[in-house]
Amino acid sequence: SFSLSSTKGATYTVGVGGTASIQLAVTGKNGFVNSSNNTTVLPLTYSCSGIAASAEISCQPQGNAQPTNATSVTVNLVTSPVTSKLESPFGRSRIFYAALLPGIFGLFFVRSRSRGLRMLSLILVLGFSTLWLGSCGGSSNTGSNSLPSGGTPPGNYSVTINATTGGAKPLTGSVTITLSVSSNQ
Repeated sequence: SFSLSSTKGATYTVGVGGTASIQLAVTGKNGFVNSSNNTTVLPLTYSCSGIAASAEISCQPQGNAQPTNATSVTVNLVTSPVTSKLESPFGRSRIFYAALLPGIFGLFFVRSRSRGLRMLSLILVLGFSTLWLGSCGGSSNTGSNSLPSGGTPPGNYSVTINATTGGAKPLTGSVTITLSVSSNQ
C-alpha cells in the first residue's frame, strides 16, 4: 500500500487566473516504493475530486505523464482567469436593433416607385439584415467594448488529490489540501 502527502503544507494561496503547484510525496508500505531508484512498484494515475464545477478549477498532473512511477509528483491546480464578453457598440439597448430593420425597410419602400427597384431594395435589406443578426447576442473573449465576467470566484476550496494503481483490485491514496483563491484587483 502507499500514502500521499503534500510536501509544502496543506494550504496554497493563488490569485484568480493563477496556478498552484502541489508537490506530493508517495510513501510506500510493504515494498511499494523501490528505495534503490525512488520509484513505485506499480504506476499511479492522479486525479482531483471535490471541486465544484462553478469554481472553474482544473486539475493537471505536471507533464500530463500518467500513469507514473515517480515518488515525487507535482499536480497543478489551475484557476480560470477573468474573461470578458463583447458588449454592443450601442450600449446594452437592443431597441436600436429592433427599430433598425423596419426603419430601413420602410425607407426603401416609401421612396421607390418601380417594381424592379422595390424588389432590389427588398433583397438588399434582407441581405444586410443577416449582418445585424450576429450583433444581437452571443459572446466573445475579445473586443474593445468588453465587460468582465467569469473566472474562479475568490474563496477557499477543499481539493482532494487522488492516486490509484487501477486494475481489478486497485490500491488508492489521497490527500486533501485547501486552495485559497484571492482577488487580483
